[in-house]
Amino acid sequence: MLSGASVKNALGYGTDLAWNVISSSAPCYRISQSRSYAIPRVIHQTWPTTEVPRKVTKWIRSWIERNPDWEYWFWTNEDIQTFLTVRYPGYLDMYNGYDKHIKRADAMRYFVLYEFGGVYVDIDMECLSPLDDWVHRFRCFLCEENYEHQSLIYHRRDPIIITSIMGCDRHHPFYSDAIHMLPISASITDVLEATGPFFLTRVFSNFNRGSSKIDDYITMLPPHYLSPVADPGQEDYFRRHCTALAKNSKHSRRSDNEKSLGQANGLSSSRLEGVPVFKPSFDEEQEARELEICSILVENNFTYHIGPESMAVHHWIHTMLNESRWKHLEETVSIKKHVPSVVFFSHLLNNSLTSKYYFGV
Repeated sequence: MLSGASVKNALGYGTDLAWNVISSSAPCYRISQSRSYAIPRVIHQTWPTTEVPRKVTKWIRSWIERNPDWEYWFWTNEDIQTFLTVRYPGYLDMYNGYDKHIKRADAMRYFVLYEFGGVYVDIDMECLSPLDDWVHRFRCFLCEENYEHQSLIYHRRDPIIITSIMGCDRHHPFYSDAIHMLPISASITDVLEATGPFFLTRVFSNFNRGSSKIDDYITMLPPHYLSPVADPGQEDYFRRHCTALAKNSKHSRRSDNEKSLGQANGLSSSRLEGVPVFKPSFDEEQEARELEICSILVENNFTYHIGPESMAVHHWIHTMLNESRWKHLEETVSIKKHVPSVVFFSHLLNNSLTSKYYFGV
């Protein structure tokens, strides 16, 4: 895991607990000012039904227990359909036309955050610090994908925005832009490009170039605040990729890196023969960045560190990608049992519950 001084030394990002966390290496970013904003105190989560996998209930509870003064809104497929029918009927055909459920799960969070504001989190995210300790500093916040994923999996130099946690004031123009861009990418097969992190990164890039109002600025948090752990399911890939990268690198430190990476991974050159490893075409700067990240992974024996500055952590169980597995193999429990105060949109619409953040129709 890249954390602390490792991040600063390897990638040039400062690691002090400062809320204007945008580095000079990313001049395109807008940063929020040191002032108080009013992100509605609502936590949004979603699952196809009210029956959630038992495995995630402890993480759901972490948001309730650490944020007792926040409302907890839970969005089922039925609730989202009702919400879009009432509020955004022009987008309903697009939404229902998605070929994968995960695309609908991605898209819904943009509509919900624009309409109501609050903080959206995936159900495999765990809360480590009360939201009231930090979220009031922003009108809108996003978080970068962790560096291992950005560089070693996606081979990208520029930051990628995660969609597993984000928060914003109501009617922020960023989410208006996201909603309006959804139809443009609706026919794209790849989830990341159609509705996920790559899509949201494009929205941010376009928004950042066009917005000049200080109240529209978005704070981008580095990954060690909200996504400090890389996907453990990628460890074998990281080991193979790092070893192959060191072996084939034209960088001046190739031989030393090859030796240390190979020994740490337990892989010899002969064992690498025939192992498929993605070999992208990138420049020496990107290659050096990946080698540096690999070196840090080796130094930490491919283990992950969650520092005191981390406010949330992603457990990477890929809930929406594995929906059929959860539906058929995992024991489920009612969300109403674990969160008796849960708010459903259908109840709000029928006036059977009240919320100071619901504005009627």
